[in-house]
Amino acid sequence: MAMSREDKLQIEVMNYIRTKYPSVLAIHVANERFTSAMRGSKLKQMGVTSGCSDILIFQAKMTQITDGVHGVAIDVVGHCGLSIELKAINGKGVRPKPTASQIEFMDRLKDCGWKVAVHWTFEEAKNEIDKYLRE
Repeated sequence: MAMSREDKLQIEVMNYIRTKYPSVLAIHVANERFTSAMRGSKLKQMGVTSGCSDILIFQAKMTQITDGVHGVAIDVVGHCGLSIELKAINGKGVRPKPTASQIEFMDRLKDCGWKVAVHWTFEEAKNEIDKYLRE
């Protein structure tokens, strides 16, 4: 089975995370598969969600704020995790946009305290991951 550009990008990014940050829990939810209507219905009942981002990094990021009354630094959660939607640039150099269900999913993650991003190249995704995990 031939791999799409997005498949290759997905594998490259996940290999980078596993190599550079082996202790970080990062997953890919295989939401893009083709299946029968019956199997699709079963998967939906089991919790498969349309629009789920390609990579979910479960790593909370702490931020320090200063208590305005006492001047004491307090650690608070900056983000609960990092969500990355990958979109491979097509053969004509066009950057495809996320679908409506992907945008809705990312908006819901933002509401839950996640940092979300869309990237079209390995370098973009790598820079986002490095920045997030090193902050």
